[in-house]
Amino acid sequence: MAKKAKISSIPPFSLGLEKKQNSKVIEHANSESNIRQLPDLSNLNFNQKLIPGLYILSTPIGNLMDVSLRSLIILNSADLIAAEDTRVTRKLLNYFQIKNSIISYNENSNLKVRHKIIKLISENKLIALVSDAGTPLISDPGFKLVKECIKRELEVFSIPGPTAFVSALVASGIEPSPVTFIGFLPIKKSSRNKKLFELSQSNATIVIFVSGRNLISTLKEILSSFGERKIAVARELTKIHEEIFRGSLSYYISKCKNNLTPKGEITIVVSRESNFEDNYNIDKLDNTIIEGLNNYSLKKAVDIIKNKTGLPKRMIYNRAVELKKDKLK
Repeated sequence: MAKKAKISSIPPFSLGLEKKQNSKVIEHANSESNIRQLPDLSNLNFNQKLIPGLYILSTPIGNLMDVSLRSLIILNSADLIAAEDTRVTRKLLNYFQIKNSIISYNENSNLKVRHKIIKLISENKLIALVSDAGTPLISDPGFKLVKECIKRELEVFSIPGPTAFVSALVASGIEPSPVTFIGFLPIKKSSRNKKLFELSQSNATIVIFVSGRNLISTLKEILSSFGERKIAVARELTKIHEEIFRGSLSYYISKCKNNLTPKGEITIVVSRESNFEDNYNIDKLDNTIIEGLNNYSLKKAVDIIKNKTGLPKRMIYNRAVELKKDKLK
Protein backbone atom coordinates (compact mmCIF):
# COMPACT_ATOMS: atom_id res chain seq x y z
CA MET A 1 0.00 0.00 0.00
CA ALA A 2 1.47 3.38 1.00
CA LYS A 3 5.17 3.99 0.60
CA LYS A 4 7.23 5.31 3.48
CA ALA A 5 6.61 9.00 4.07
CA LYS A 6 8.10 11.50 6.47
CA ILE A 7 6.14 11.82 9.66
CA SER A 8 5.93 15.58 9.10
CA SER A 9 3.66 15.10 6.08
CA ILE A 10 0.55 15.35 8.28
CA PRO A 11 1.72 17.20 11.40
CA PRO A 12 -1.62 17.72 13.24
CA PHE A 13 -2.21 14.09 14.06
CA SER A 14 1.46 13.31 14.40
CA LEU A 15 1.38 15.30 17.64
CA GLY A 16 1.92 13.08 20.62
CA LEU A 17 3.47 10.31 18.55
CA GLU A 18 7.03 11.60 18.45
CA LYS A 19 7.89 10.33 21.94
CA LYS A 20 6.93 6.82 20.91
CA GLN A 21 9.12 6.74 17.83
CA ASN A 22 12.33 5.65 19.58
CA SER A 23 10.71 2.64 21.23
CA LYS A 24 9.03 1.70 17.95
CA VAL A 25 12.36 1.81 16.12
CA ILE A 26 13.98 -0.42 18.76
CA GLU A 27 11.14 -2.96 18.58
CA HIS A 28 11.34 -2.93 14.79
CA ALA A 29 15.09 -3.50 14.84
CA ASN A 30 14.71 -6.45 17.20
CA SER A 31 12.09 -7.95 14.90
CA GLU A 32 14.45 -7.61 11.95
CA SER A 33 17.12 -9.65 13.76
CA ASN A 34 14.68 -12.24 15.10
CA ILE A 35 13.44 -13.17 11.62
CA ARG A 36 16.71 -14.96 10.93
CA GLN A 37 16.00 -17.28 13.88
CA LEU A 38 12.85 -18.71 12.25
CA PRO A 39 13.06 -22.37 11.23
CA ASP A 40 13.90 -23.28 7.66
CA LEU A 41 10.70 -23.50 5.60
CA SER A 42 11.61 -26.93 4.30
CA ASN A 43 11.71 -28.29 7.87
CA LEU A 44 8.32 -27.01 8.95
CA ASN A 45 5.53 -29.52 9.53
CA PHE A 46 2.66 -28.00 7.56
CA ASN A 47 0.05 -30.59 8.65
CA GLN A 48 -1.89 -29.97 5.47
CA LYS A 49 -1.50 -31.43 2.03
CA LEU A 50 -1.15 -28.79 -0.66
CA ILE A 51 -3.39 -29.74 -3.54
CA PRO A 52 -3.37 -28.12 -7.00
CA GLY A 53 -5.42 -24.96 -7.41
CA LEU A 54 -5.46 -21.19 -7.09
CA TYR A 55 -4.33 -19.89 -3.70
CA ILE A 56 -5.48 -16.31 -2.96
CA LEU A 57 -2.69 -15.28 -0.65
CA SER A 58 -2.54 -12.22 1.63
CA THR A 59 0.76 -10.37 1.94
CA PRO A 60 1.92 -7.66 4.41
CA ILE A 61 0.49 -4.16 4.05
CA GLY A 62 3.70 -2.58 5.30
CA ASN A 63 5.50 -4.64 7.92
CA LEU A 64 7.05 -7.78 6.41
CA MET A 65 6.79 -9.53 9.79
CA ASP A 66 3.02 -9.78 9.34
CA VAL A 67 3.27 -12.51 6.71
CA SER A 68 2.07 -15.90 7.97
CA LEU A 69 4.19 -19.05 7.99
CA ARG A 70 1.49 -20.75 5.92
CA SER A 71 1.78 -18.02 3.29
CA LEU A 72 5.55 -18.42 3.16
CA ILE A 73 5.27 -22.17 2.71
CA ILE A 74 2.79 -21.75 -0.15
CA LEU A 75 4.96 -19.11 -1.83
CA ASN A 76 7.89 -21.47 -1.53
CA SER A 77 5.92 -24.49 -2.80
CA ALA A 78 3.92 -22.90 -5.62
CA ASP A 79 4.58 -23.87 -9.22
CA LEU A 80 4.05 -20.23 -10.16
CA ILE A 81 3.33 -16.94 -8.38
CA ALA A 82 0.96 -14.51 -10.13
CA ALA A 83 1.77 -11.04 -8.77
CA GLU A 84 0.20 -7.62 -9.21
CA ASP A 85 3.70 -6.16 -9.54
CA THR A 86 6.59 -8.62 -9.78
CA ARG A 87 9.05 -6.02 -8.46
CA VAL A 88 7.10 -5.57 -5.21
CA THR A 89 6.55 -9.29 -4.68
CA ARG A 90 10.18 -10.04 -5.47
CA LYS A 91 11.22 -7.90 -2.48
CA LEU A 92 9.07 -10.06 -0.19
CA LEU A 93 10.46 -13.27 -1.68
CA ASN A 94 14.05 -12.07 -1.43
CA TYR A 95 13.59 -11.01 2.18
CA PHE A 96 12.54 -14.54 3.13
CA GLN A 97 15.05 -16.11 0.73
CA ILE A 98 12.39 -17.70 -1.46
CA LYS A 99 13.31 -18.43 -5.05
CA ASN A 100 10.36 -19.19 -7.31
CA SER A 101 8.88 -18.48 -10.73
CA ILE A 102 6.80 -15.32 -10.92
CA ILE A 103 4.68 -13.62 -13.59
CA SER A 104 2.76 -10.36 -13.70
CA TYR A 105 -1.02 -10.56 -13.32
CA ASN A 106 -2.95 -7.31 -12.77
CA GLU A 107 -5.93 -5.36 -14.06
CA ASN A 108 -4.04 -4.54 -17.25
CA SER A 109 -3.21 -8.17 -18.04
CA ASN A 110 -4.77 -9.51 -21.19
CA LEU A 111 -6.97 -12.57 -21.55
CA LYS A 112 -4.00 -14.68 -22.69
CA VAL A 113 -2.29 -14.35 -19.29
CA ARG A 114 -5.45 -15.39 -17.43
CA HIS A 115 -5.92 -18.38 -19.72
CA LYS A 116 -2.27 -19.39 -19.15
CA ILE A 117 -2.82 -19.44 -15.38
CA ILE A 118 -6.07 -21.39 -15.72
CA LYS A 119 -4.38 -23.91 -18.04
CA LEU A 120 -1.64 -24.49 -15.48
CA ILE A 121 -4.17 -25.09 -12.70
CA SER A 122 -6.09 -27.53 -14.92
CA GLU A 123 -2.77 -29.37 -15.37
CA ASN A 124 -2.59 -29.88 -11.58
CA LYS A 125 -0.29 -26.94 -10.85
CA LEU A 126 -0.39 -24.82 -7.69
CA ILE A 127 -0.66 -21.09 -8.41
CA ALA A 128 -0.30 -18.39 -5.71
CA LEU A 129 -2.12 -15.12 -6.46
CA VAL A 130 -0.75 -12.08 -4.60
CA SER A 131 -1.29 -8.32 -4.74
CA ASP A 132 1.27 -5.65 -3.83
CA ALA A 133 -0.07 -5.50 -0.28
CA GLY A 134 -2.96 -7.00 1.63
CA THR A 135 -5.55 -9.42 0.29
CA PRO A 136 -6.07 -9.85 -3.47
CA LEU A 137 -9.49 -8.80 -4.84
CA ILE A 138 -9.93 -6.21 -2.04
CA SER A 139 -9.58 -3.16 -4.31
CA ASP A 140 -6.96 -5.22 -6.15
CA PRO A 141 -7.03 -7.44 -9.26
CA GLY A 142 -8.01 -11.10 -9.27
CA PHE A 143 -11.81 -11.35 -9.40
CA LYS A 144 -11.99 -12.37 -13.07
CA LEU A 145 -9.43 -15.09 -12.50
CA VAL A 146 -11.24 -16.44 -9.43
CA LYS A 147 -14.59 -16.33 -11.20
CA GLU A 148 -13.21 -18.22 -14.20
CA CYS A 149 -11.61 -20.88 -11.98
CA ILE A 150 -14.89 -21.47 -10.16
CA LYS A 151 -16.75 -21.63 -13.46
CA ARG A 152 -14.35 -24.36 -14.61
CA GLU A 153 -14.69 -26.15 -11.24
CA LEU A 154 -11.02 -25.65 -10.39
CA GLU A 155 -9.99 -25.46 -6.74
CA VAL A 156 -9.79 -21.97 -5.18
CA PHE A 157 -8.40 -21.42 -1.67
CA SER A 158 -8.16 -18.27 0.46
CA ILE A 159 -5.11 -17.88 2.71
CA PRO A 160 -6.06 -15.21 5.28
CA GLY A 161 -3.81 -12.39 6.33
CA PRO A 162 -3.41 -8.60 6.43
CA THR A 163 -6.11 -6.32 5.02
CA ALA A 164 -5.82 -2.54 5.39
CA PHE A 165 -9.51 -1.78 5.87
CA VAL A 166 -9.88 -4.29 8.73
CA SER A 167 -6.75 -3.00 10.46
CA ALA A 168 -7.98 0.59 10.20
CA LEU A 169 -11.51 -0.30 11.30
CA VAL A 170 -10.60 -2.16 14.48
CA ALA A 171 -8.14 0.55 15.56
CA SER A 172 -10.48 3.45 14.71
CA GLY A 173 -12.51 3.56 17.90
CA ILE A 174 -15.64 3.65 15.74
CA GLU A 175 -18.34 0.98 16.05
CA PRO A 176 -17.12 -1.85 13.77
CA SER A 177 -20.45 -3.36 12.82
CA PRO A 178 -22.49 -3.13 10.77
CA VAL A 179 -19.87 -1.98 8.29
CA THR A 180 -19.84 -1.20 4.57
CA PHE A 181 -16.51 -1.38 2.75
CA ILE A 182 -16.41 0.70 -0.44
CA GLY A 183 -12.81 0.65 -1.58
CA PHE A 184 -12.17 3.59 -3.90
CA LEU A 185 -15.03 5.95 -4.77
CA PRO A 186 -16.05 6.46 -8.43
CA ILE A 187 -13.80 8.81 -10.38
CA LYS A 188 -16.64 10.68 -12.15
CA LYS A 189 -17.92 13.47 -9.92
CA SER A 190 -21.65 12.90 -10.53
CA SER A 191 -21.29 9.16 -9.83
CA ARG A 192 -19.20 9.90 -6.75
CA ASN A 193 -21.78 12.35 -5.38
CA LYS A 194 -24.56 9.84 -5.94
CA LYS A 195 -22.59 7.10 -4.18
CA LEU A 196 -21.79 9.40 -1.24
CA PHE A 197 -25.44 10.32 -0.84
CA GLU A 198 -26.43 6.65 -0.80
CA LEU A 199 -23.74 5.95 1.79
CA SER A 200 -24.86 8.87 3.94
CA GLN A 201 -28.23 7.14 4.32
CA SER A 202 -26.72 3.82 5.38
CA ASN A 203 -27.03 2.67 8.96
CA ALA A 204 -23.46 1.38 8.92
CA THR A 205 -19.89 2.45 9.50
CA ILE A 206 -18.27 3.26 6.13
CA VAL A 207 -14.70 2.38 5.14
CA ILE A 208 -13.16 4.06 2.09
CA PHE A 209 -9.75 3.93 0.39
CA VAL A 210 -8.35 7.18 -1.01
CA SER A 211 -5.05 8.32 -2.48
CA GLY A 212 -3.07 10.88 -0.52
CA ARG A 213 -3.52 13.59 -3.15
CA ASN A 214 -7.32 13.23 -2.97
CA LEU A 215 -7.61 12.97 0.81
CA ILE A 216 -8.78 16.48 1.71
CA SER A 217 -11.06 16.90 -1.32
CA THR A 218 -12.70 13.55 -0.56
CA LEU A 219 -13.20 14.45 3.11
CA LYS A 220 -14.83 17.74 2.05
CA GLU A 221 -17.22 15.80 -0.20
CA ILE A 222 -18.02 13.42 2.65
CA LEU A 223 -18.73 16.37 4.96
CA SER A 224 -20.96 17.88 2.29
CA SER A 225 -22.97 14.67 1.87
CA PHE A 226 -22.91 13.22 5.40
CA GLY A 227 -22.79 16.28 7.58
CA GLU A 228 -20.55 16.14 10.67
CA ARG A 229 -19.37 12.66 11.60
CA LYS A 230 -16.67 11.02 13.67
CA ILE A 231 -13.86 9.69 11.48
CA ALA A 232 -10.56 7.90 11.60
CA VAL A 233 -7.87 8.54 8.99
CA ALA A 234 -5.21 5.81 8.91
CA ARG A 235 -1.94 5.85 7.00
CA GLU A 236 1.36 3.95 7.04
CA LEU A 237 -0.42 1.10 8.86
CA THR A 238 1.91 -1.48 10.48
CA LYS A 239 4.97 0.66 9.64
CA ILE A 240 7.28 2.61 11.96
CA HIS A 241 5.48 5.88 11.21
CA GLU A 242 1.94 4.53 11.49
CA GLU A 243 -0.55 7.33 12.17
CA ILE A 244 -4.26 7.25 12.96
CA PHE A 245 -6.25 10.46 13.41
CA ARG A 246 -9.46 10.04 15.44
CA GLY A 247 -11.88 12.95 15.66
CA SER A 248 -14.41 14.98 13.71
CA LEU A 249 -14.53 15.48 9.96
CA SER A 250 -14.54 19.27 10.14
CA TYR A 251 -11.64 19.40 12.61
CA TYR A 252 -9.41 17.26 10.42
CA ILE A 253 -10.20 19.31 7.32
CA SER A 254 -9.57 22.62 9.06
CA LYS A 255 -6.28 21.50 10.59
CA CYS A 256 -4.81 19.59 7.66
CA LYS A 257 -6.04 21.31 4.49
CA ASN A 258 -2.84 23.36 4.08
CA ASN A 259 -0.38 20.59 4.96
CA LEU A 260 1.87 18.68 2.62
CA THR A 261 0.08 16.02 0.60
CA PRO A 262 0.59 12.59 2.21
CA LYS A 263 1.90 9.82 -0.03
CA GLY A 264 0.37 6.45 -0.80
CA GLU A 265 -3.09 5.10 -0.07
CA ILE A 266 -5.06 6.08 3.01
CA THR A 267 -8.00 4.43 4.76
CA ILE A 268 -10.93 6.55 5.98
CA VAL A 269 -13.41 5.18 8.53
CA VAL A 270 -16.66 7.16 8.86
CA SER A 271 -19.08 6.64 11.75
CA ARG A 272 -22.74 5.94 11.13
CA GLU A 273 -25.38 8.53 11.94
CA SER A 274 -27.09 8.02 15.29
CA ASN A 275 -30.65 8.70 14.09
CA PHE A 276 -32.01 7.09 10.96
CA GLU A 277 -35.75 7.40 11.54
CA ASP A 278 -36.18 9.82 8.64
CA ASN A 279 -34.07 8.04 6.03
CA TYR A 280 -34.55 9.20 2.46
CA ASN A 281 -33.45 7.04 -0.43
CA ILE A 282 -32.00 8.91 -3.39
CA ASP A 283 -35.05 8.50 -5.63
CA LYS A 284 -37.32 9.90 -2.94
CA LEU A 285 -34.98 12.84 -2.37
CA ASP A 286 -34.71 13.53 -6.11
CA ASN A 287 -38.49 13.62 -6.43
CA THR A 288 -38.72 15.97 -3.45
CA ILE A 289 -36.06 18.28 -4.91
CA ILE A 290 -37.66 18.32 -8.38
CA GLU A 291 -41.03 19.18 -6.84
CA GLY A 292 -39.39 21.95 -4.81
CA LEU A 293 -37.58 23.40 -7.83
CA ASN A 294 -40.82 23.46 -9.80
CA ASN A 295 -42.42 25.69 -7.17
CA TYR A 296 -39.63 27.69 -5.58
CA SER A 297 -36.21 29.21 -6.22
CA LEU A 298 -33.20 26.97 -5.63
CA LYS A 299 -32.39 28.61 -2.29
CA LYS A 300 -35.98 28.47 -1.06
CA ALA A 301 -36.43 24.87 -2.19
CA VAL A 302 -33.25 23.78 -0.39
CA ASP A 303 -34.33 25.48 2.85
CA ILE A 304 -37.78 23.84 2.73
CA ILE A 305 -36.36 20.38 2.01
CA LYS A 306 -33.77 20.73 4.77
CA ASN A 307 -36.47 21.56 7.31
CA LYS A 308 -38.63 18.70 6.03
CA THR A 309 -35.98 15.96 5.91
CA GLY A 310 -33.34 17.05 8.40
CA LEU A 311 -30.67 16.25 5.82
CA PRO A 312 -27.53 18.43 5.53
CA LYS A 313 -28.25 21.62 3.61
CA ARG A 314 -25.11 21.39 1.51
CA MET A 315 -25.95 17.85 0.44
CA ILE A 316 -29.43 18.90 -0.69
CA TYR A 317 -28.00 21.91 -2.52
CA ASN A 318 -25.37 19.86 -4.35
CA ARG A 319 -27.95 17.31 -5.43
CA ALA A 320 -30.33 20.05 -6.59
CA VAL A 321 -27.58 21.61 -8.73
CA GLU A 322 -26.86 18.20 -10.30
CA LEU A 323 -30.55 17.72 -11.13
CA LYS A 324 -30.80 21.18 -12.65
CA LYS A 325 -27.80 20.45 -14.87
CA ASP A 326 -29.31 17.13 -15.97
CA LYS A 327 -32.55 18.88 -16.81
CA LEU A 328 -30.73 21.37 -19.07
CA LYS A 329 -28.96 18.64 -21.06
